[in-house]
Amino acid sequence: MARQRESRSSGLKKWLFLLAIAGVCAVAYELWIKPSSLEERGSSQEPVATRKASARSTPAPSLHDPPVYTVLRDEDRFPLPPEVRPLELAPEPDLLTSGPVVFLAPFLNLKGDRQTSASVAFRKLMRWGLLGNGSGPRAINLIGDNIVLNVFGREGVPDLIAHVRSRDAYVAEAALVGSGYYVDARVDEAGNGTGLTVELYLADLVTSRVQGWRGSGRPEEIATLLRDAIGQVAGFCNIPGPRAESMLADKPGFATWKWVYDDKATTESLDAMLEMDPNSRALYGLGAAAFTKPEIVNRYANAGLSKWPDDWRLLFAKARGLREGNRPYGALVLTGELLRQQPLNFELLEHYPWMLRSFFVTSSDAKKTPAAYLVADQMYRRVLELAPRNWYLRMRHARLLNSLSWYVRGGSTVDKIPEEFLEEAAKYNYYSTRQMDEVLADQDHCPSVYSNILEFYHAAGENDLQTQRNIVERIHAIDPGNVSAELTVAFSHSVGWDNPKNFLPLVTESAKRHWNRPYALNQISDTIHTDLMRLVGFKVATEAQVYAPNPESKLYVAVTERAIEGGQVPMDYQAETLRKIYQAAGEEAKIMALVRSGKVPCFALKVAGAKYEEGQYEAALECGKIASRSEMDINQEELALWYQARALAGLKRFDEGMEVSREGLRGWPTKGTFYYTYALNEYGKGSDIQHAFQFAEKAWRESPNYDVYIKLYKEIGARLGRKVP
Repeated sequence: MARQRESRSSGLKKWLFLLAIAGVCAVAYELWIKPSSLEERGSSQEPVATRKASARSTPAPSLHDPPVYTVLRDEDRFPLPPEVRPLELAPEPDLLTSGPVVFLAPFLNLKGDRQTSASVAFRKLMRWGLLGNGSGPRAINLIGDNIVLNVFGREGVPDLIAHVRSRDAYVAEAALVGSGYYVDARVDEAGNGTGLTVELYLADLVTSRVQGWRGSGRPEEIATLLRDAIGQVAGFCNIPGPRAESMLADKPGFATWKWVYDDKATTESLDAMLEMDPNSRALYGLGAAAFTKPEIVNRYANAGLSKWPDDWRLLFAKARGLREGNRPYGALVLTGELLRQQPLNFELLEHYPWMLRSFFVTSSDAKKTPAAYLVADQMYRRVLELAPRNWYLRMRHARLLNSLSWYVRGGSTVDKIPEEFLEEAAKYNYYSTRQMDEVLADQDHCPSVYSNILEFYHAAGENDLQTQRNIVERIHAIDPGNVSAELTVAFSHSVGWDNPKNFLPLVTESAKRHWNRPYALNQISDTIHTDLMRLVGFKVATEAQVYAPNPESKLYVAVTERAIEGGQVPMDYQAETLRKIYQAAGEEAKIMALVRSGKVPCFALKVAGAKYEEGQYEAALECGKIASRSEMDINQEELALWYQARALAGLKRFDEGMEVSREGLRGWPTKGTFYYTYALNEYGKGSDIQHAFQFAEKAWRESPNYDVYIKLYKEIGARLGRKVP
């Protein structure tokens, strides 16, 4: 323990020193142990991370851990063979097959003061081409878009101006991350969208050679314009002919341009464009990536892969869609297979920690280190040996280790976690913070770096408030509207980590600072929601107490209402907390006023559910209909129809309920949701009980553990004298 306290003290002093000199002094590389795997990094080799984290890290117990699915569906793995598995051995990266490293900066208008629909669309299509279409050696290795577009963005600022920086600034960042070449463009429309002008700028960051190119044409000539622009990059970067051809093979037409330019992801519009441009790989890939419903992702990605099974971009687009659509095992397997083929592909390496984290979900129980994480750790260390200047990949490696520490320790309180798991988690925390020290030595003006340092040091138990305030000041000097860092600090002093009384003053301070920033207020609302739930989870207060009028619940209402007035839409769990606080205060008029405003569809859905459970079917139906008239995601659309169909059954308006159910079946034909509501209404009507039984059975088979489905299935079966499982 003395060694651990010594490690903790020296780590904090080192961090303060780094902060004071703005990251000029790097942590000695010897702090990062270099055995062949994490398994060999025992505490006997190096002081492990502080045990302070183990003493104070007490997340709220999880009420329901998400299931981990390890079945790889045929449609998810297509076109890979059935025997495909996650990465089991770390692949050997090879500089010779990875291509030159290229930094593709944001494309702006000709004035260089903002992005436009045309500049964003042209960059998306050009980037798609530059990534190359084969599974073999890369023509070029593009720096991942998260570092280019997201890391330097400003919080709460519209996307079209959030990434506007000078060319010199982007060139400097390209060199800092280890790029060999830099590319940007100025793109503008003319003649009310009938013409397109592109000014390309290319720079060799090793020889200082620069080159410009200007092209123009009608949007209908987009394929030629893209081919010429990509050809300029290939020539400038000295890409050999066969590899260059992999970037030039796709010929997206006007339909592809229009779909990407309009940026309205609907299956109807995509189907129409594919009819016009059936040989555009970009349209299949970017189309699949625009959706999160797995059935839709697979529909477009697999249609493209059936034509071009070796196009890694299509497979990766599918992997990302599956992750977003809660099919993490498929996403992990597909991305791992691509990394097996292309172990130095920065695009894949940027996303792989997310794939791991989505599959290995932190639950209430401590767990052993998964082999997949050990393989990934080894893979990233090998890559960083070949690309030591890519500080963003080093930060992604640190994120991987941080996620692993949470997975290993689990979500239980510290007294319930076995000692061996606490030691493992502390070890991974230690290595993640050491990696971030090295990142800061290379990159001291990126808000995301400082935010990650706050988060990772918090996980390792370093929560000195003054040190945290100093870091937040550095972030605000770069990004004055940044609120996420403040909330990381506030959370680190909430229940389970510190005295619960320390949280409210910090979020109150943030609310005052960002009172005129609706985006920030919505984030503050989210964090207060989390604290309210943790107060209940740690038995500091009851549900009735946290929802009753009190200083924290009043602050929650104030910032949430202000955020909504400013055009923000809270998440569904925030909406439910707002509903319960209103209800506890007897604010029924406020509840219905917000529902009828149509500003927060998920709030209307939460009220619909509550009204249905209370037997207020007319009110539930009204709320469901109001939600349906709003712009929602696909899951909310399903829920709005679900509540309407059930409310109609409660009102004995069975024909209407069956019609709503038919609408639901057209949109969700493979799910049990609307088989159930149709059976519920048809059974209530009594017109065809046998048919109602068949639909109830279909719903049950789709979700055999759902109590609502089971109850109806058994009830109709008993009425017919049928035995059910």
